[in-house]
Amino acid sequence: MSEGNPIIESFKYNVLIMKICGIYPPDAWPEWRYKMYGYFSYFTITVLFPILAIINLIVGEIVDIHQTCWSIVLAIETGALIVKAFVFVQKPEKVKKTRNDLAKDIFNSYTQDQEYIIKDTIKEYYTVFIAISTFSIASFFASFSLIFFSPERTLPINLWLPFDGFTDTRIYVGVLIYVALGNGHGCCQNFSLDTMIVGMIFQSAAQVRILKNNLEFLGDNVEKEIRSQGELSEPEDELRSKLVYRNICQCVEHYQSIFEYTRDIEGVYSMVIFAQLFSSITIICILLLELSLVVPFTFQFFSTLIFVITMLTQIFLFCYYGTILSRESETVNTAIYMSQWYNYDKKSKKSLFTLMERAKRPIKVTAGKFFDLSLDTFTSILRKSYSLLAVLKNYY
Repeated sequence: MSEGNPIIESFKYNVLIMKICGIYPPDAWPEWRYKMYGYFSYFTITVLFPILAIINLIVGEIVDIHQTCWSIVLAIETGALIVKAFVFVQKPEKVKKTRNDLAKDIFNSYTQDQEYIIKDTIKEYYTVFIAISTFSIASFFASFSLIFFSPERTLPINLWLPFDGFTDTRIYVGVLIYVALGNGHGCCQNFSLDTMIVGMIFQSAAQVRILKNNLEFLGDNVEKEIRSQGELSEPEDELRSKLVYRNICQCVEHYQSIFEYTRDIEGVYSMVIFAQLFSSITIICILLLELSLVVPFTFQFFSTLIFVITMLTQIFLFCYYGTILSRESETVNTAIYMSQWYNYDKKSKKSLFTLMERAKRPIKVTAGKFFDLSLDTFTSILRKSYSLLAVLKNYY
């Protein structure tokens, strides 16, 4: 990994939070220490917390529909983390590789004229990270604040406990701390790993933009290089043909590297994305049911609304940046057509034709190999959530 690489550094806050949560190995730690810390955190918080919530939903009594809705939502959200966090704990080196691969020379050979693409991408990514982390933290406090509106001692999420956790104040405070730790731990894991995956997809789209720029202005770049050489050691036409062919080969290598990188993202994070999208369908419909039950413009109403916005934003970002990547890759051939391809020699034209054939299939990232990350998928999730909401309202 290159120190000071702007692309790598853009994920530094994600990595810091993930290290604290035990789902990203610190560079200075030996593997055994990270495994101990990671699995301890995973089983005592990530796994145990939703299991206790699910047991309570099965064996406990439904006393308050609002509390039950929130318990189901938080149980599903933290339960999805069992799948999501396991990928990071089980495959730490593969996770690190997907980040460190962005430091490869092929992804950092952009010109000064193209530097704005990387800067704009990083700037937009920071905006996304700040927005999602803010909404997620606000959702955490909104769900936790429910205890202040109950006349009796209660928890933000009902857990099954093998003991009385409410009578003794010390025990109650201890349980409350564990709930806060479990819920906060899940909140930090969610927004840190989700935004990092989104950022990697967005960086892939940025690399496609750089590739398209190189292809479209390939002839102009070659002319600039020839003029910068001063006295030529060979005929200008021969040198031009060599440089054009060399640059085309670099573009082919760049495209292949982008394609392989997105396959690595899909291979490592596909089930993470699927778990997030699948759980979001249920969570959104339950929260919408809760919105229809609470009194409008109350604290409970706005706390639920914040949670809905957070969930919608998280899944929208996956689908939106997946669409950007797909659409950018769909126009690679357009960039070739807009170049001075008609002035290239036969050898260079054949290489361009090979690249065009490979670029006919757009680069996409899928969730669990079931569906593409696209805006069509986002609208499909909304429709399914609404359908499930209609079913729940009929039963309520």
